[in-house]
Amino acid sequence: MNPHFGFALSLRLCFRSVWLLGLSGWVALAGATSPGSHDVQPLLAARAEIRLPRASFIDVAARMKRLREGPRDAHLLAAWPALGACSPSQALAPPTRPMQIPPRYLKGNTGPVHPQYEAAVAQYRDFEDHLARLANAYLASAQPAFAHCLVDQLALWADAEALLDYTVSESSGASKQAWYQVEWSTAASALALSQVIAEPTLQAEKLQHVLAWLRRVSAKQISFPGGENTCCNNHAYWRGLHATMVGVLTNDLALYRWGLGRYTLAIDHLAPDGRWPLEMARKEQSLHYQNYALLPLVLIAEIAAQQGLDLYAYRSAGGQDLHSAITFLAANSSQASRWQLLGLPPQDTRAFAPGRSDQSWAEFYRARFGRDPLGWLSQPNFNARTGGNSALLAYKVASTNAPRIDLRPWKLQLPDAKASEVAPERLAQGYQSEFFEVEPDGSLLFSAVVGGGTTTNAKYTRSELREMLDPADRTRNWTSQGGHRMRLRQAVLQAPRSGRVVVFQIHAVQPDGSHAPPLVKAQWRDGTMQFLVKRWAKGGEDIVYEVPGVPLGQAYEGSLEVRDGRLIMQAMGVTFSDDFVQRDADWQALRFYFKAGNYPQDRDAGDGTNRSVVRIHELQVSHE
Repeated sequence: MNPHFGFALSLRLCFRSVWLLGLSGWVALAGATSPGSHDVQPLLAARAEIRLPRASFIDVAARMKRLREGPRDAHLLAAWPALGACSPSQALAPPTRPMQIPPRYLKGNTGPVHPQYEAAVAQYRDFEDHLARLANAYLASAQPAFAHCLVDQLALWADAEALLDYTVSESSGASKQAWYQVEWSTAASALALSQVIAEPTLQAEKLQHVLAWLRRVSAKQISFPGGENTCCNNHAYWRGLHATMVGVLTNDLALYRWGLGRYTLAIDHLAPDGRWPLEMARKEQSLHYQNYALLPLVLIAEIAAQQGLDLYAYRSAGGQDLHSAITFLAANSSQASRWQLLGLPPQDTRAFAPGRSDQSWAEFYRARFGRDPLGWLSQPNFNARTGGNSALLAYKVASTNAPRIDLRPWKLQLPDAKASEVAPERLAQGYQSEFFEVEPDGSLLFSAVVGGGTTTNAKYTRSELREMLDPADRTRNWTSQGGHRMRLRQAVLQAPRSGRVVVFQIHAVQPDGSHAPPLVKAQWRDGTMQFLVKRWAKGGEDIVYEVPGVPLGQAYEGSLEVRDGRLIMQAMGVTFSDDFVQRDADWQALRFYFKAGNYPQDRDAGDGTNRSVVRIHELQVSHE
């Protein structure tokens, strides 16, 4: 379980005012950094502090140790950098004239590319590529020469005051492409530097010179608020990426927080179905830009994670988070039949081919959440603007039969004849049986044969996890107040003959630990997810909310949350809410706990082959 997930709900409230920075204001940074007229106190309450100045977006020391001593499979070996010689003669000369770059597109923000664009940006792309390859070579080899070459390259551009000689205009026909290019080159520079900055043999004076230059570049680039679209679309997120990373490297708290504000802006702009409206207005490039926006946002979240802040847990007032945007992309990027339903023309899907740099965010996401979110990571990919080869930076060689879910807060209820239970300590030590298995990829497999033993007050057998806040005290549970959330990713692999299996739920209990009805059961029923909410605290009829289109065998994401007497249910990106305490105040007297697993709603044992199987890929719980 992520140790920072617990303050996710307060994080949402604390960041509400911060995202407005992206709509109406900007930080003027000159000399001592200042947040200007904007209040950053909400971020203080959300623990947005720089705890580790000069840290990277990965744990560099741990990664170097893993690369040196850990196992290597074909995917990681394919990502290994070429370790050629490094010398000052290989440094790329800085620009000698002001930055003047034509717009990428001939007209508007989509369509044919300007014929002079590629030549105009080649120098900057080569610079970004060179930095990332030097950083990756250092990471893989631990040879100080690569770190020195990288800092020397940055110092050369710093001496020339590169990336500062440009203007931004909103005049009709004026190109802002130089401004865009600076956001990308600054991000590439900062992320590359972060990989080598801890090398002890670097010259302190030269390093300080580079850091001071990067801070000026970042400050100037974010000082322009952008127009109607660029205030708040993927360009704002790229500005946030370099501001966040440069803020950490220079220990500039206001710059760091400004960057975090671009992340919250992005999440607050998500539509209920997980799309970014500004990106989805890009015609044949809409899904490409939905994906492109994820590149800087995932990296901002990774930078924040190194500082003890879980931005993945941040959600908008409507309940959307970064997972919502990813779920939307996964559901639509390869489904041409859905494009017309979304009001989109045929989409340009070149960015979704295996090995494309546009997918580098997914490797970091897989490393953190244990899955390839879009199924695109069959090959490593290299993106200089997100640190280089993402497999080298983040990929984890799969360990055999090691659960990636923290099992310590759970006990396991089994479908054997005695309805046995496995205590949290034993479960966490590696318990396995015919009813519960840890798969080679770390996922959990729950099997239940209909007709097995049942727990007290239950009609059906189960192979199911039961949350235990205190393994020694079953009366310690949580109330309807505050914030309590369970998020999971799972799949029903085999359904019982009834076609119904409860896969996660919130159960109520009396304060003394005795029986009370379930508040909500998430039931998979013949390809539809049903949320069955008890109308009254004493039990009785259910209120039913349904999400169709959840096929057998297909992984889906779901969540349950209680927030100050309100129940929020989500599956496949669809959200429902139910004010259960307002409907029946007796719920306030009860306590609650989460459950997840395989609870088949069937009693017909038949010939002993009636069974259900559920796999859980991810499981996270937080309490505020």
